[in-house]
Amino acid sequence: MPRKHVKTIRLDSILADKVAAYCAATGLKEATALRELVEKGLMTEGLSLYASPLGQFVRDVMQGQLDLFRNELEERNDDLESRLAKITAKGAKNSILAALLLTDLSPGIIPAWKDKPPAEIWKAYSSQAGQYQSGKSFHDVKAGGGDET
Repeated sequence: MPRKHVKTIRLDSILADKVAAYCAATGLKEATALRELVEKGLMTEGLSLYASPLGQFVRDVMQGQLDLFRNELEERNDDLESRLAKITAKGAKNSILAALLLTDLSPGIIPAWKDKPPAEIWKAYSSQAGQYQSGKSFHDVKAGGGDET
């Protein structure tokens, strides 16, 4: 634990009023408020390094590098999103195509569906697929029989 140092400071009435207002606004005790204000003041003073010509040069060089890096990341992100959209769209299209073909073939393959029109089979499939895609579990969708709930 750091060693504590006791310091005494003298404030004029204007500065004392400002400290009192800060205490009232933050709900801090005076000693705590003074420590916080000193710490914030020291941090602000440390930032003055960047106000010097050397600091300005360093900031400009770093800002340029950060801008280039951000642009590269945005391009990579756009490329990945595009690739993902193509992959997802291809899978979704193939899945829908398989379901459409299965809907047409099901009455011939499954004897119980022989007299069912394909449109009715597709409606049940579409309803169940929508429920599954909206977040219901496979078990819950199948237990519901494809009814909208």
